[in-house]
Amino acid sequence: MKSLFKKSLLFVLLLLLLGWFFLQPLTIYPVPQTAYFSFSTLTKAESFAPDDTTKVTCYQPLAKTATVINQDHLRILVWNLHKGFDQGWQQALTRYSQDRDLLLLQEVTSEQNLPKILSDLPQQLFASPVAYKDITAGVALLTKFVPQRYCSASVVEPWIRLPKSSISASYALANGQSLLVISAHLINFEWIPEAYQQQLQQLIQQVKAHQGPVILAGDFNAWNAERTTLIRDMAQQLGLSEVKFTPDVRERFNQYPLDHLFVRDMEVIEATTEQSKASDHNPLLVELSF
Repeated sequence: MKSLFKKSLLFVLLLLLLGWFFLQPLTIYPVPQTAYFSFSTLTKAESFAPDDTTKVTCYQPLAKTATVINQDHLRILVWNLHKGFDQGWQQALTRYSQDRDLLLLQEVTSEQNLPKILSDLPQQLFASPVAYKDITAGVALLTKFVPQRYCSASVVEPWIRLPKSSISASYALANGQSLLVISAHLINFEWIPEAYQQQLQQLIQQVKAHQGPVILAGDFNAWNAERTTLIRDMAQQLGLSEVKFTPDVRERFNQYPLDHLFVRDMEVIEATTEQSKASDHNPLLVELSF
């Protein structure tokens, strides 16, 4: 019994030591570090908070005129990049992003240097709620269109204390409306989904405030029935339709797909997924029309 106690104590001390070691160079930002790169140049913006209750921060680009989307369809990639840990991710990302109008990415880092790799999509937004040894990590939204405005938000994981974030942007349409696009990465390590629902409220607030088409996608970490019900209830509340994939090889846990894409006032032309060893998630490839 004493031997077991000593081993357990040593194990706990080891975990505490490892936690202390890894957390030393870790920086958590209460408001995500939000960056807008236009043709690889960091662009200035004025920040404002539309609703302090859900801690969403929005930005108005300075000295930038929003691009009007004149095309009647959009080709989209949604993908969790696993921070570039997997071999071949650069080549895979280059291939999957070919001829895409919008990239909604999760688990991206500053070390990956996406502005250089994806220069064909020069309007790039990043929301990073955390940095490790000055390497930021978070979500991204890349396109060729200049946004009217963009917003970011995050919620801290209850157990591991690492935040999850979202980045959104609105884009002008030729008919006078605007398109809202949100790339989201939701809370993972939480059994009772309280923080998870806080993050859903951040998404709900933004979609409710928007008049016009919506694309909401990302890694929802919907790994059980309760979480799946929560995101589907959210979709119903907001008038969003869940996109179905053929074939459907999305990453799953307990048979529940983690990645989802929801739309409003848009038609699905094609929605497919593809097996990839370049990440621990498989990419979602979608074509939509207005």
